[in-house]
Amino acid sequence: MITHGHSDHARPGHGALLATQETLDMMRLRLWRQFCRSTQAIKYGEELRLGEVTIKFHPAGHVLGSAQIAVSCEGTRVVASGD
Repeated sequence: MITHGHSDHARPGHGALLATQETLDMMRLRLWRQFCRSTQAIKYGEELRLGEVTIKFHPAGHVLGSAQIAVSCEGTRVVASGD
């Protein structure tokens, strides 16, 4: 999960990435093909469930495509804001 496309957050070498489409597009422009083997775009407000874990991206307002990422499991929620 990547919060936004700045180089201190979005680096090459990932196996798989989950980010907004705008962040993935910025990474493709900056890093070309080597940035990741597989990608998945997620929209703001869309929920993704991975077993017991729910992931939801919310607008952060930092840069185009930036997101706060809420990860919830069994009544506990952690939010990563990026910057």
